[in-house]
Amino acid sequence: MRPLPGIKGMRLSQYQAVVRRIVLDAIHGHGKSITAVEVCGVLVGNVYQDQHGPYLYISGTIRGDRASGLAAQVTFTAETWSEIQAVMDRDHPDERIVGWYHTHPGFGIFLSGMDLFIQDHFFNLPWQVAFVYDPIGGDEGMFFWREGKADRQPILIEEEDTRKHATTMAESEAAEGVEATKQQTAGPAVAVATENAPDSPVENRWQGRQDQGVRFPIWLIGALAFAISFGCTLWAMYSSQSEVVTVPHHVDNPPTLQPSPAQGGK
Repeated sequence: MRPLPGIKGMRLSQYQAVVRRIVLDAIHGHGKSITAVEVCGVLVGNVYQDQHGPYLYISGTIRGDRASGLAAQVTFTAETWSEIQAVMDRDHPDERIVGWYHTHPGFGIFLSGMDLFIQDHFFNLPWQVAFVYDPIGGDEGMFFWREGKADRQPILIEEEDTRKHATTMAESEAAEGVEATKQQTAGPAVAVATENAPDSPVENRWQGRQDQGVRFPIWLIGALAFAISFGCTLWAMYSSQSEVVTVPHHVDNPPTLQPSPAQGGK
């Protein structure tokens, strides 16, 4: 379901063609550039549906510059089709050829026998159309294929300012939606990152460095205490060994103890 934006004309409950204003301008420019012979091209677009049913949306054109044109006849050559297909592949990969256009310079709006032949052999799908423009008289008309006959019907025109307005509105609404989503998610995301730092690899590494910073002073204090304790032990052992008097086990002439004067010695 694709509703139409703003169009010029009345949407009916039947298959209709919606043509962008820029497409009509391109056809008019092509037709007025050469009025001595007929010129032609193809219509590019797609088939969509709204609440009224299916409709044809014509979004672009491709000129048949290599077509063979006479005063009252135009022919799509093999070179023309090769060029059209190349442009389709390059510029319109998601669209299709939905019909064709050609000019009747100075002799009105209708489909000649040759026009009907081209329609029957090249544009014979039920949703394809034919558009005729008279660059001298200024008239134009769109022909639909109904029950095996060409039927001229009015077209709906999509003005470019309406299209730009609709696009701008859609872009603005999308931007507002994105901004609102960012605002809704920004607060909780910051709170979670602040309260639960280890939730991301970067925060995990940051938390690990904090933990290592806490553990490092404790380890250093323990190592210093052990070193001091070990040094004290060595110092105590060395001091005790320096105070020990070595007594020989075998003495041939033991020393005679002389009494001190206080004991009455002579």
